[in-house]
Amino acid sequence: MAAGDGRKLSFSERDRLRREGKSGERPREGLPSKEATAQYLRKIDQLFSEPKTEAAKLAEAVRAAHGSPKFAEACRAYFDQAGAPTDPALISMFLDSRDSEIIVRALEALGVVVASGSIELSRGLQSQLRTLAHGADDAVAALAEELIQGE
Repeated sequence: MAAGDGRKLSFSERDRLRREGKSGERPREGLPSKEATAQYLRKIDQLFSEPKTEAAKLAEAVRAAHGSPKFAEACRAYFDQAGAPTDPALISMFLDSRDSEIIVRALEALGVVVASGSIELSRGLQSQLRTLAHGADDAVAALAEELIQGE
């Protein structure tokens, strides 16, 4: 029996059709192309994603500049335009700076966030603080030590 006569195919009939290269199914017409599907998904993403704020753009710039010579410049731009960061991961990046002014501002921001009770210091941040507490810069070491002891 053929697939179009109104009855269901048995498994052996389906296997035979599959071996012969005939699926026994109706051809699928009108399915969207891959490009149309991708375009549709992009539109959906735009509907549900929030527009990026200036602070988010500056945070992206800091993340992109991490480890480059322009890192301190990106950190200063963030502080000047967006204020102190509240995201622990971003604060951790600021602590990687070799500029003591940036590190002090980041430690102060971390102190405010920890004091508010919104975060706890992760092991990674604790390790960074211990490293900074043993550093040569007295202002940085003192702030880092305060944060460690306050934990």
